[in-house]
Amino acid sequence: MSPLEQRIRKLEDDLYLARTLVLELTGPELHDLLYPPTDLDTPRAAHAWLTAAMGKVLALAEVLTIEEPLCTSQRAVCPLCRGDANDYNRAGPGYKYPEGLRRHLLGANISTQCPVSKIALDLALESARIHAMYPR
Repeated sequence: MSPLEQRIRKLEDDLYLARTLVLELTGPELHDLLYPPTDLDTPRAAHAWLTAAMGKVLALAEVLTIEEPLCTSQRAVCPLCRGDANDYNRAGPGYKYPEGLRRHLLGANISTQCPVSKIALDLALESARIHAMYPR
């Protein structure tokens, strides 16, 4: 293995360790939801797994009821990254619940994807890539 290949391999290993550490920092309940299974065999399966996992994360969000002058809305801070919407018209913290948070978790409808769910997806896609290279 050339020095360049060794360096790339080390960087790949370091990236994997950093990704898994981020998932571990979410806590036991969320970590169990975020760590992809090893039997994902296609990118489609990886995306389907993420959609199901983010549905479970969505159900764990702490929903806040915000009183506005003309209506009441529900919002939730992302349970994974603790982020909220970059919306200057927002009525409170977090994302509109449930659709705004769902879009954030999945990166849907031009929303910026939650960086923690993106890590989970990247690990799932890597698992699918390895599974395709080395089928059982």
